[in-house]
Amino acid sequence: MQDYEAQLEIMSTLDAEELQYLYVIANSEKVDSSGYHMQTTESERILSGDDFKIIVYDENGSAILIENKVVSETDLEKHLPR
Repeated sequence: MQDYEAQLEIMSTLDAEELQYLYVIANSEKVDSSGYHMQTTESERILSGDDFKIIVYDENGSAILIENKVVSETDLEKHLPR
């Protein structure tokens, strides 16, 4: 859960409107209804047994970044459209 919380903190520092991104929380332990989120069963499928995963998609729905570790603000900005 530490990676999840650390990544969420990084995401909150980015200006979603300026960077034109939307993030969805997928938590297989419980439904996090603080924003856009998924049910636990769908989250389990996406995590595929991993404890933590961040996936960045482009505007066409193609995954352009998949990591099982916390991604820094600088690295995230490299993948987000401007």
